[in-house]
Amino acid sequence: MLVSKIEKIEDGRVYVKNNNQQTTDAKKKETGKWVTIKSESEEGKGRKILLGKGGVIKGGNIPKSVQGTKIGSKEMKEKLNKEAKKKTLQYFRGEGPKPKETGKIKKSKKLTKSEVLKKFKKGESLRGYDLSKINLSKAYLRKTNLTDANLQGANLSDANLYHANLYNVDLSDANLTRGKLAGVNFEDSNLKNANLQRANLKSADLTDANLQGADLSGANLREAYLPGANLSGANLENCDLSTCDLTGTKFKGANIKGVKWPKGFKPPKETGKKKSKGNK
Repeated sequence: MLVSKIEKIEDGRVYVKNNNQQTTDAKKKETGKWVTIKSESEEGKGRKILLGKGGVIKGGNIPKSVQGTKIGSKEMKEKLNKEAKKKTLQYFRGEGPKPKETGKIKKSKKLTKSEVLKKFKKGESLRGYDLSKINLSKAYLRKTNLTDANLQGANLSDANLYHANLYNVDLSDANLTRGKLAGVNFEDSNLKNANLQRANLKSADLTDANLQGADLSGANLREAYLPGANLSGANLENCDLSTCDLTGTKFKGANIKGVKWPKGFKPPKETGKKKSKGNK
């Protein structure tokens, strides 16, 4: 039951609005305890949730998919994360509003380049760091784990990120030219306007990634996973996509000159500059 449906709570009874906006006694239908919970990743007012026997969620200001799970359980957290991820991907595809921040980047967590490389060398996983001001050109970050990090506008040219895991990383406007990105997992990462010229993205997972306006000219994309990716306005000149999964991939306004397409795939129409009225 949504909080918006509650008319009033009086003497232990919950009154809700029906379709005709009349109030009825809902206590017979739903019994439980109303609680307010707050998440570290959510600001402002918390969620009001109706709990049943054993702490099972029966209703309230929470996605329907979470109802029936036990509050604080692993299943509840997984379903909430899945719901947040869904909203983020919808936003990247231009299908929904900007979601509330769930994995906020703690800007207080700043490291020098030597500290970053030292941690990566030890095999440590980095979470919640702001690395945008660090020059990581030619850095050796192979098989590293980076989560909820800010690399917006960062210099990663010629960097080695072979089989790295970049989860929920902001790489918008980043310089990744000639980067060794084969097998990299870019799950939920933002690569809008990033420079990926001549980068090796073979077998990289770019499923649902936001690559709007990114420059991928001459990049090696063989066997890369691109289903649902947004490549609108991207530069794909001379890219080899012949072995890529392009299910649901968007190419609106992209430069597709010289692109090699998968067998049987119907490529989008090439978009070129319109001739001015003065030209014949």
